[in-house]
Amino acid sequence: MAFFGTLIVLVVIVLGQLVAGGDPIDLFQIVGLVIVFGGSFGILIVGNRSEDLVEAVGLLKKVFFSSESSSNKIQTEIIEIAKLVRRDGLLVLDKKAAETDDPLLKRALLYITEGMESKDIRAILHEEEKSQVGKFDRGITVWEGAASVAPALGIVAAVIGLIPAVSAIDNPKILVDGMKGSLVSLVYGMVLANVFFSPWVQKLRTLTEFNFIRGKLIEEGVAGIQEGQSPAALDERLKAIVNYG
Repeated sequence: MAFFGTLIVLVVIVLGQLVAGGDPIDLFQIVGLVIVFGGSFGILIVGNRSEDLVEAVGLLKKVFFSSESSSNKIQTEIIEIAKLVRRDGLLVLDKKAAETDDPLLKRALLYITEGMESKDIRAILHEEEKSQVGKFDRGITVWEGAASVAPALGIVAAVIGLIPAVSAIDNPKILVDGMKGSLVSLVYGMVLANVFFSPWVQKLRTLTEFNFIRGKLIEEGVAGIQEGQSPAALDERLKAIVNYG
């Protein structure tokens, strides 16, 4: 959905140019493109560790292609497993681990079948949660930085575009072309920051919150299953996590 949302915004910008009586080709300005886009990614390289940049780029896959899931879906799946265990015993966990699409839940269920103690499973899951949240936080920091510099680079590109125009102030065509290119450069900076980078940050924040709650649900759910807690009591326990984080 993120891809289509971005595409809609770009199409609307082009349509706006057409409605205003302009030519969409005027939105293409090579100097602005090089300075704003190239400069933004250059500053990212200067200001971030290479490992963080690799992680941030890798997280874009989750921004654009993450499957739509919900805390309620995970809660329901855990309660269904608890009911099966209540009826048939822990032996069903191998089958449920093979069936689930959630990799963290799969590992947690297999930990039980391997005979690990509840406190050890909690510790492992807790560390995995911290690692996942840390990864997302680093990605957010990278793209937040990009969003903050892109508009400034748009201004730099606009000023650079005005220099030859002012130098040829006696030539109306060069002056108008220079002013047009400068305005387009400003648009590049704003679009890059507000259509790309800032929405990426917002999506990653949403995914971070979801992954935190997901991790808590699995941690508490697996503990409840292992402790033999009734499905009804476990359901109330998980509802509290969903409702209050």
